[in-house]
Order: sequence, then structure tokens, then C-alpha cells
Amino acid sequence: MILGAINWFNNEKGFGTIQTACSGTVFLHINSFYRRPVGELKRKQIVAFKKKTTTDQGESRAAGCKLLEASADFGILMTLLDQNTMVDIKAVKGTNVSQHDEEYYCLLKHGTLQLFNDRPERSFIDTVIHYFDKQLEEAKFIQFCTYLEQIAIPLIKTDDREMLEQTLYCHFYANLTAGILFQAWKHHAFRYIAYTEGMDYEIPEEIILAHRDELDEYDWNRIRLYSYRSTFFPLE
Repeated sequence: MILGAINWFNNEKGFGTIQTACSGTVFLHINSFYRRPVGELKRKQIVAFKKKTTTDQGESRAAGCKLLEASADFGILMTLLDQNTMVDIKAVKGTNVSQHDEEYYCLLKHGTLQLFNDRPERSFIDTVIHYFDKQLEEAKFIQFCTYLEQIAIPLIKTDDREMLEQTLYCHFYANLTAGILFQAWKHHAFRYIAYTEGMDYEIPEEIILAHRDELDEYDWNRIRLYSYRSTFFPLE
């Protein structure tokens, strides 16, 4: 699915447009929603949809639309981890949107607010842990933690942001896999698995073997210096 932000929407007539990062402007009709939204649609709300081409000129419209509004939608938002997340919300002639309202809009940031702004901290923790346990691809672990550290956690209402962060990282450590450990080691991101960063980590030999195609010269030198000095690991 594609994610975008509503650029404008006429609730009386039931149509408007969605602005996306990679697919341009897409026509949106109220009947395009899988389940009709409760209340009026508003500018800048984040919508997930499929794009349909409707004319020979390539004009497109949204289909199978869904507002991001429930914890179960967090996985949809996380499809943006390796994508461009900035959209250009533009002024539109004939609407009440002025040029002063134009802005670049981060879908990841505002999608997070849309999902968690009025919910308790525990809801956020449970959602993140469920996604980590059931859906996260190991190769995206660092991107996921960077999103948590730089975007999500600063937005969540909490009495102790550091404790919130450590609660998540301790869960990641308690449910550590070889692939996630490799990602943390590769990127020197031991804090994401609740390790102190004062010293390097001696990565197990079996993990080196499993990921040897992902290692560069710097990684091999690091392994030799800190861990293994045998000729079993040639520099190539």
C-alpha cells in the first residue's frame, strides 16, 4: 500500500486529493474507503491506499483506502522505514488552503502522532513490542530503532522518556536473534539491545559465517583486532 497525506478534502461533495512522496497527487473519493471514516476527513490526515490508473492520460485515484487510526495500523506505517517520508502539502486554488499553509510534511512523524497522540504510553510500548516480535525484518532493525529514537519516543507522552526507551531496548535484548545481533554489531548500535558502548562486542563466529557476504574490509579488520586472529577469516 501507498501512504500519503490528505492535501484537501470537501466533506460535502465527498472528494479531494492525497499528496504522496513518490506517486504525486492522487484523487480521493469518500467511497474509496474500505470502511467509511467516522467524522469528517481533514487536511494532513495520513491515509493508506492502493493507486488505480483511471484514464489513458495516466490519471490516478485511490482505492481500498484506510485512515491510520488503530494500533494494528502501525505495521502499515513501518513500510515507510526505507522510503522517502516527506510530502509537499500544497495550496490549492478554490479551497480555503492558503499559500501560507504550504509545508513539507513527514509521514512517519505525523503518522505516529495520528496513531498514538491520545493514547497511553502502555499502548505505544505494546504496539512496538508486538511489531518487533511478529513483523520486523531483521535487516531493518537499525532503521526501526533510529525511528524510535529520533521520531517516535520524543512524541510519546511519558513521565520518563529514558525509562520508556530502556523498556523497549531491554525487550529487544531479551528476544535477541542472530540477525539482530549482527545488525547491532555492524552499525555499532549496541544501545539498541541494551548493551553499554564502552567496549566492542566479540561477535560469535557462527554469526560471522552466516553474514560474511555483508562484511567489508573495515569489518574484517575489526574482527581480527578484537575477536579472531586465525587465518580462517581471509581479507577479501
